[in-house]
Amino acid sequence: QEPQPREDLALALERRGAWQQAARQLRLAAAADTHRSRPWMLLPGALLQLGDTAAARVAALTALRHFAGDPDVRVPAHDVLARTRRVTAHAVGTTP
Repeated sequence: QEPQPREDLALALERRGAWQQAARQLRLAAAADTHRSRPWMLLPGALLQLGDTAAARVAALTALRHFAGDPDVRVPAHDVLARTRRVTAHAVGTTP
């Protein structure tokens, strides 16, 4: 299936708070066309909403590696990395 409909479905699912299904659609969209940045712009945030900080960090780092020059990917990826650092620091008692 084409990535665009999956991305649109993921956004609709996110609006309903269906983060698990949204993340699945974004992963499928990213796999369908590895050159599209939109799934990678959205996936780290969806994973973070699920509470999966480790997967959100991996997705954000992957997004940055593949789309470093794209500010539409770079800004949300850096945001997720900053937010997951705060969550991790708070969990171990070393807030930044």
